[in-house]
Amino acid sequence: MPWIPGKEQPGRISLFETWPGGRPGIDVKTPTAVLMNGDHVVAWGFQALTQAVRSRANRPGSGVRLLHGFKMSLAPKSHADTERTSEIGLADNEPRPEKLIEGFLTHVYATALSELRDRFPGLREDEVRWCITVPAMWGDREKHLVRQAAHRAGFPRGENGDQLLLALEPDAVAHNAQVSGVQYVLDVDGQTRGSLERNSRFMVVDAGGGTIDITCYHTDEHGYLAEVDRDGIAQSSLYVNRALTDLVLVDRLGGPDEFRRLRKDAPHALEELLHEWEIAKRTVTADSTDTIWLSLKMSLAKHLTDEVIDRITDSQDGDNENIWISADEARSAFDAVIPDILALIDRKLADMTALADVEEKPVLVLMAGGFAESAYLRHRVAQHLRGRAVVAVTPQPRVDVVEGAVRFAYNPKVRARRAQYTYGTDTCMAFEHGVDPIDSLYRSPLSGDNCNKRFAVFINAGDLVPVTHEVRHHYYPTEPTQDALEFDFYRTKERNPRYVDNEGCEEFSGCKLVVDITEAMHLDIDKRGVTLYIKFGETELHVRAVLDFNGKEHPVSLQFSTR
Repeated sequence: MPWIPGKEQPGRISLFETWPGGRPGIDVKTPTAVLMNGDHVVAWGFQALTQAVRSRANRPGSGVRLLHGFKMSLAPKSHADTERTSEIGLADNEPRPEKLIEGFLTHVYATALSELRDRFPGLREDEVRWCITVPAMWGDREKHLVRQAAHRAGFPRGENGDQLLLALEPDAVAHNAQVSGVQYVLDVDGQTRGSLERNSRFMVVDAGGGTIDITCYHTDEHGYLAEVDRDGIAQSSLYVNRALTDLVLVDRLGGPDEFRRLRKDAPHALEELLHEWEIAKRTVTADSTDTIWLSLKMSLAKHLTDEVIDRITDSQDGDNENIWISADEARSAFDAVIPDILALIDRKLADMTALADVEEKPVLVLMAGGFAESAYLRHRVAQHLRGRAVVAVTPQPRVDVVEGAVRFAYNPKVRARRAQYTYGTDTCMAFEHGVDPIDSLYRSPLSGDNCNKRFAVFINAGDLVPVTHEVRHHYYPTEPTQDALEFDFYRTKERNPRYVDNEGCEEFSGCKLVVDITEAMHLDIDKRGVTLYIKFGETELHVRAVLDFNGKEHPVSLQFSTR
């Protein structure tokens, strides 16, 4: 959690390094973890992890649950069909993760505000601009749920709705890299350091704990950013831990049935073993040959059968106090995850190349996030892209997002984004006989024969949309007694769809727009119009409605389905 006083230079960022239960001066982030007793948050962050053992969390008959990684449950692509054998408490398929997010953010906000007031006596809540980072793979629904959870947790809305910003994690990385520079993974002409050049293309690969987020940019001559593409997958560091368990630990500890028993009888002993692996896996390289020793502590050993202990002893040269992980076994855990990452990078690199107007200098692939500290991951990416792209890493991958979030809030440099979808609404347009399907014919008493399922486009897929650009559309009632205009939003990858039920069109996250026009009902029908203003270029979708007859901005109910 970093911050910067508004009147100081944007390079001067202070980091909060005294998280409850963390290591002072070392931990700049706290784990996204909560210890729950029913719906009550017992502990959060580091303290949730330490208190889970003595509270017997996640054991049969216990009402206490340790949950972490729960924001991944919002990911559009879940791992619901994956048998989970590792990461005790990994909550990447929770049905209502927004409640967990709210509970976690409640404590984060209170802790942050207390720290700021200690540093700046007399500070008012309305004097702080907050920034929460979200994965690039999230859509509008997921961002909406996080914003609503944050407001329920105490984060202010502000008069203009700009006191809380959401920033895509790769955007934050890009902002930070422009200041901190980059280090090449494989030397380019003998150089080891460089910067994000102006008038160039680069790709941010934000490799965090649970997701790989990729965003592609162009920089202009002033150093401002235009986002041209983005994507992501739930396949990152935590899934390397899962792979190690599935490929190595399950067999080493007695097989699937024994491992399921251990998950019930000694969940936190397994968690301790995986925590050791979490630290040790940073030493894995492409040519490492050293064996990794994970301590076989009594808390786990006492639950193992004599047969398993004997097998461990015989296979490890008499050592029954550790679990040996060979270098090849360690790499195999990474290799279970990395191919999906490389495939995603390949797709985005191909898309960037296709969008280039002329032959340009090689794309810079900038790796960031905690998982980017893995020398083996960096090596695999650099080798895979040799000759096609230049691979670099920021000096401190683990803090890129948090520091970049401050720079984003201080001075957002993203000036445009390429639309991922064609967005629009269903509306009535003049019926074309012989073209429009007969089941879409609607006879309006005001405008005659209409097709009632036409796709009215707000913005087309592939368009580069400036963040300040606002789309404007006029709408009128189709019935004399109609006192509200209701719109369902749709999106599709098709650039110019005709109907909202075309193949590939989907209702936009269950989002419904409702505009009450009751106060205009005494007017002629042509004076009851509503103008919608929709802004797509920022991190989130912004909508406002104006009644045409008086220019009054009208309250808009923008609702997203829950799940």
